[in-house]
Amino acid sequence: MSTAQQFPSNVQPIRETTPQLAALEEESLDLRRIAATLRRRKIMIGAIAVIGTVVMTLYVGGITPLYKAETEIVIEPERKKIVNIDQVAQNLSSDWLTPPTEAAIIRSRDRALLAVQRLDLVHNPAFNPSLRPPAPGALDVARAWLSTALGAIGIEFTWLKKPAPIQAASRELTPEDLVDSYLGGLEAIPQERSRLIKIVYTSIDPVIAAAAANAAATIYIESQNAAKTQATREANAWLDRRVNEVREQIVQAQQKRDEFRRSAGIVQIGDLTVNAEQLGQLNSQLLAARTARQQADARYAQILKLQANGTPLESAPDVLSSPLIQNLRLQEIETARRIAELKTQFRDGHPKMILAKAEMADIHTKLQAEISKIATQLRHEAELTHASETTLQAEVKRLEQQVEQQNDAKVTLDGLEADLQTWKQLYETLLSRYKETEVQDSTLQRGDAQVISPAIPPGGPFYPQKKLLIAVAFLASLVIGTILAIAIELLDFGFRSLTQIEALTGLPTLGMMPLISRKRSSPRPHQIATSKPGSIYGEAVRTVRTALLLSDAERPPRTLLVTSSVPNEGKTATALSIACQSVQSEKRCIVVDCDLRQSAIHAHLGALNTRGLSDYLRGKARLEEIIEADTDSKVHFISAGTRVPNPTDLLGSVQMRRLVQALSETYDFVILDTPPVLAVSDALVMVRYADATLFLIRWEKTRRQAAVSGLKLTLEAGANLAGVVMTQVDVKRHAQYNYADSGYYYGGYAKYYTDG
Repeated sequence: MSTAQQFPSNVQPIRETTPQLAALEEESLDLRRIAATLRRRKIMIGAIAVIGTVVMTLYVGGITPLYKAETEIVIEPERKKIVNIDQVAQNLSSDWLTPPTEAAIIRSRDRALLAVQRLDLVHNPAFNPSLRPPAPGALDVARAWLSTALGAIGIEFTWLKKPAPIQAASRELTPEDLVDSYLGGLEAIPQERSRLIKIVYTSIDPVIAAAAANAAATIYIESQNAAKTQATREANAWLDRRVNEVREQIVQAQQKRDEFRRSAGIVQIGDLTVNAEQLGQLNSQLLAARTARQQADARYAQILKLQANGTPLESAPDVLSSPLIQNLRLQEIETARRIAELKTQFRDGHPKMILAKAEMADIHTKLQAEISKIATQLRHEAELTHASETTLQAEVKRLEQQVEQQNDAKVTLDGLEADLQTWKQLYETLLSRYKETEVQDSTLQRGDAQVISPAIPPGGPFYPQKKLLIAVAFLASLVIGTILAIAIELLDFGFRSLTQIEALTGLPTLGMMPLISRKRSSPRPHQIATSKPGSIYGEAVRTVRTALLLSDAERPPRTLLVTSSVPNEGKTATALSIACQSVQSEKRCIVVDCDLRQSAIHAHLGALNTRGLSDYLRGKARLEEIIEADTDSKVHFISAGTRVPNPTDLLGSVQMRRLVQALSETYDFVILDTPPVLAVSDALVMVRYADATLFLIRWEKTRRQAAVSGLKLTLEAGANLAGVVMTQVDVKRHAQYNYADSGYYYGGYAKYYTDG
């Protein structure tokens, strides 16, 4: 049957395993469940807390106490000056990089070496291990503790007093060897948003801690003063040499300039030579001539364009702007007006008409003559401006050649003059700076930092903070134990309640079977169900048996198959217990051991497994020969019989089906004890023989995935699943869980159960 096939109609199909398992693992972890988890794991949590606290107590007890001393210095880059002279060694800048940089300088190795020498740390036991007494070992500590304890009660053993060991000679240390040890305890911490640097020293000796912090600050300030004094003296000597050298360079530069001027014959008047001044004037005239030529060319080009287009020259701008032309135009207009008046009075041959027309013709002749004259004048003007421009260009070129020759010589002269002026300026600068450094060298140089808070020996160690560490260790151990307890709870892959089974599988549950002690002297579970029907276990069996009978009220099952997913889930004990109580209810009941591989019923009942089911199915025994009865419980049973190589074929045979049918006709209740379905398929070939199937899941042990897979295989094989029973439940522990069925057989309901 495929996974997509529908399951029998009398049960709900098993839900998809992976999403449901994830959903079940994420059950609401409310406060009550957390409290129950912590209560169940209180011993583990307490043990982890105690162990963590004890370990931390022992650890801090062996830690050497450390003392910390602090010195504060302030960087003052801008101090008042007696005279306004720039220093050779400049003051520190006031930007944000200065404090970190100076803090690194404080921790430099050369300053650390000076501190080691000044503090004489070579002869200090805190830094020189050869001067310390040998550290006691674990045996020495135990011997001292035992000697003290015995001495307190008046007992003394001389062998407990161990003589002091003779210390072996070692190489003598040098200050350079202790630089790293000194720097290991030194910190220089620049303070934010200020020019303060905190010098912190940590040591096992409070006096050394204060002395080392103060020494670091003092050496740093002294090194600043020394550096400024040395820089000033070196600068003064260097300036003295440079002043003398520059003075000689000035003399040489002045001699070279005078000799070149004489050889080149350069006489300068003002800033320019005569040729240069003339060249400037001619360039101005050439610019004006070029402008005039361009204007004349433009005016004459306009006349030529009008002539080329056949356009009358009367429209040219020069013609229109001519006063004479304008006067002739007025005469023309006046004559035309007079001719028009005469036409109204006289004919064309009239002397006045002839005179007026002759006057008009004369005006036209004068206009044409004047226009031709203007055109000729424009042409002559253009030619004249061209000639003038050419003449000026030639003169400018001649003067440029002369000026260029003089400029070459003047460039050299200017270079010599510039060199001379440069040397003079340098000489003045060096001489002035030399005088300033002489003044600085004669005064006391001060550094840019000063101590504002010297270190004092601390009153107590800052490390370790024993109470705090022990308290933190206790709380941390408690938290770790709590987290571990919750993690173990969440990582539990077994079933702890009937509600979990129903939520995951969607199948009904019939009850829980309490766990029975497995001591050799303890009675078997079916014996308890028989001898103590009012006990917790007896009532649990009765609850399951009643649920089986009510699973189909109209037709109670006569044949019951008991199986599980994996071994050791209590199938045989449950089957025998149900059978024993059925016999007590005056029902004829028989239990058939169908586990032909790992038979167990005969062992539970104290019988022999000489002949049984396998012998009957192979035809080597008759039915009446394999049916036995337990003398104590009166339960009939059939053992597994001899081992066979093909148990699945025998259990799935027609003979097996006929046997089950025959037994159901003879007995009121037939119980088939079968192997686990995930181990072998024996039970799967038999589930159709039984009226109902009872599936067992062991409390807390059976993995959920295994149980789901076993149920799925059982249903796919066609079983009529009556329900699921949780077996081997630790009722005391189960009562501590916050489930709906918690305490079902324990706690508040315990008064309803008896041992009789």
